[in-house]
This record gives sequence, C-alpha cells and structure tokens, in this order.
Amino acid sequence: MTVDTTLADALVLKISDGDAVLTTDPNGAAAMAFRCDFSPLGDPAAGKSVLSQEPAYRYTACDLDVLLTPEELLRLLRRELSPVEVKTLRAMHPECDVFDLHADFYDRQGIAQQSMSDVCPDPRWERAYDSAAALLGMNEDLEPTSAFKQAGEDCGIAYGLGMGVFVAWAQRQWAGW
Repeated sequence: MTVDTTLADALVLKISDGDAVLTTDPNGAAAMAFRCDFSPLGDPAAGKSVLSQEPAYRYTACDLDVLLTPEELLRLLRRELSPVEVKTLRAMHPECDVFDLHADFYDRQGIAQQSMSDVCPDPRWERAYDSAAALLGMNEDLEPTSAFKQAGEDCGIAYGLGMGVFVAWAQRQWAGW
C-alpha cells in the first residue's frame, strides 16, 4: 500500500492522553516544549512508554507513532533525548529516517546536535548547576540528581516537567556531553 503524504500532513502533530487529543504543528510543539507545558491534556493514560514502561502520552507525527511519558516527550520535542533513547527509537523505526530523530538533531551515536536548552536555556539553570556542582564538590557521596533537584528548587525551578528538563540538562553537562 502506498501512502500519499502531503506537506500539510507532515506538519500535523498529535499528542493524546488517552482521551483528549491535542493537534498542533512543529512550531506549536516547540512552544509547548519551551514552556514545559502540555495543557490541556490530562494525566498520561494512552498506554505504557516504549522507553520506560511508565504511563504515557501517544505522540503521532507523519512518520512516528510512539508512546512516551511526558518527560520523554518533552525531551523528544526539545531534542534532548539521551543516546540510549535515540538508539531505541531509531531501532523501532529502521525503515525510515524519522524526522524527530534525523541527523540534524542527533548524530549517529545519538548525541543531541540542536538541543533547545543549548539555544535558549533558562537563566536559572546556570545558577542552579553551579550551586549543585559546588555541593557535589564538597560531598563526593552526594547523588548528582538529588543535588540538581535541590539546587533547582533553591533557584526557583518548579517541580514537574520544568525540573525534569533542568535535571536532564544538568546531567548532560555533568557527564560532559
């Protein structure tokens, strides 16, 4: 069967919580990702994430239909997936070059090339990262994720998706990605 995909079809993105469906385009999705906000969707109930088996939203684009947690979806839209996540999703779709995972966004090793955080990080992130790094330098037994969360909260980063995006960014910085 041949599917005729028009440019208009390629620009339609859908995110479903299992009940409601949010229809947008790449610019709208980028705005949601920048704000770390998937409202008006409810709790994820579309199934289990293909990456973590946690409750997930369904993300549908021209060449991709995948279940991801809100945090995973946010990282996908912000071009901030981990190399393991990129490789897992690419392996699930070997027959095509999935737009959200293509070479402009991730290299062959799955390392992000155009992370939204690299372009427009929240100014509080650097302060929080520096604070966490100082804590980690003083206490080698401190777990980095805990230090990043505490420093993020101290700098006014709200818990939820925004904190998740900050912590993922801080972990990449800490690991030297």
